[in-house]
Amino acid sequence: MDRLTRTIDAAVFHLAALSLGALSIICLAQVIARYAFHASFVWAEEVSIVILLWVTWIAACLAVKNRVHLRVTFLEDRIERRKGILLQIGLNCIAVIFLAIVAFSGRLVILSMKNITLMSLPSIPINVMYASVLIGSLLMIFYLIRAIASDWNSYRELDKQGR
Repeated sequence: MDRLTRTIDAAVFHLAALSLGALSIICLAQVIARYAFHASFVWAEEVSIVILLWVTWIAACLAVKNRVHLRVTFLEDRIERRKGILLQIGLNCIAVIFLAIVAFSGRLVILSMKNITLMSLPSIPINVMYASVLIGSLLMIFYLIRAIASDWNSYRELDKQGR
């Protein structure tokens, strides 16, 4: 299991890095084409939007993995450590439920748009863009479950120590 999680972590990180690199190259090529050659790539804007959506979801997954995604520690800082861990477990459980709903809704969107393609690249289905919601939500659920398990182990250790 540990090897699988390391593989997933590496894949997510490298996918984010490659996506940002591709986005940068496409945007740079588009700028050069417009200003140097007074022409543009028809597909560049739409592909950039798709890549940006994927990068956003992937980066959110990495933020959840590293526990730096949208945390308000106001209450957590003012209560004892054990209660803070329980609070974090509860909030992560709520986030898992929310993301499960988002993933299910994303799946419905993907199914409803199965015959629609990108405007500039008619051979590519628009679901390539919406799949980022489904996959990003599932990856965040994966990372949240890992965080819940880690927090539960920390709570049990504190409980054994009597703190």
